[in-house]
Amino acid sequence: MKNEDDLSQPSFRSASRLRPWRLLFPLLVSSLVLVLSFQNCGGENMSGPERPVPDSSSPVSVINPVNPAADLQFVESKVAVASVTDELLLKGRCSIEQEGARPSWTLSDPSGRTHFSGHAECRDGEFEVDLRPLAVLNCGEEVRVIARLGVKSPAELLLERRCQAEVVKSGESLKAILPSALEAEALSCSVEISRSSGVCQHVCYDSVGRVAHAIAITGAICE
Repeated sequence: MKNEDDLSQPSFRSASRLRPWRLLFPLLVSSLVLVLSFQNCGGENMSGPERPVPDSSSPVSVINPVNPAADLQFVESKVAVASVTDELLLKGRCSIEQEGARPSWTLSDPSGRTHFSGHAECRDGEFEVDLRPLAVLNCGEEVRVIARLGVKSPAELLLERRCQAEVVKSGESLKAILPSALEAEALSCSVEISRSSGVCQHVCYDSVGRVAHAIAITGAICE
């Protein structure tokens, strides 16, 4: 007959072998749950509504905010000045995106010779070209002022310095019969006669010597 201690010894050994696994099993399950929870949270953060996305409406700072592809424009396409006018300020428009940009400009005669060149600056949607001395330009000849920024069409303006008239008569009295002269709101008007070319014009100038109004006339006053 076997001893009771001998019969219970195998069961005790089996229980002893299983006890460590019983202790480790809850830890393994807890670790697995934590890993799966972390992965699910990561997926939701990357693809869910809380994921940060760029705001297209917010301003973006860049090194050069200038848009060189936009067109420049002069306020006028053609300007004429009196023969005695020696300096002129031309104004042009540029886009708000071009704020701070420095368009280059040139003044060239019909032969392609450049008399003046420089750089302007876009401020509050405008730029200015300061021309002086105009006395170096041939009178009666149209020169071309070109302002350029980037690769698109440049701004162009035709400029003429009028020749000194051979005969100048007062033309203030003609304002009453020349509506266009009144609309120009010029400061001074005169009748300019060129005997050599046979041209007689009623011409009005503004305060800086620009031609505000010019029209060919005939009659006794041109004699």
